[in-house]
Amino acid sequence: MRGFRSGIWVALDGTWYRGGETTVNGVEADSLQRNTRFGLTVAIPVDRRNSVKIYGNTGVSSRTGDDYDGFGIFWQHRWGGGLPR
Repeated sequence: MRGFRSGIWVALDGTWYRGGETTVNGVEADSLQRNTRFGLTVAIPVDRRNSVKIYGNTGVSSRTGDDYDGFGIFWQHRWGGGLPR
């Protein structure tokens, strides 16, 4: 994650997972799931308590299972103590 003086922050992320093998009546199925994904998130402050967060991710490799691209926009509100002044 990288934060900037303006309050904007940017993060790169990655996920790798493996699992989901099945056995039916003692016979292993060729069902191993193994996937890799990468993503990017950017958060942009609107004011002291609100920000807009934009993210995107994509599947890089997929052996079995879903391979998809994702995108989203969120409004984020903070409350409570400990907020910067």
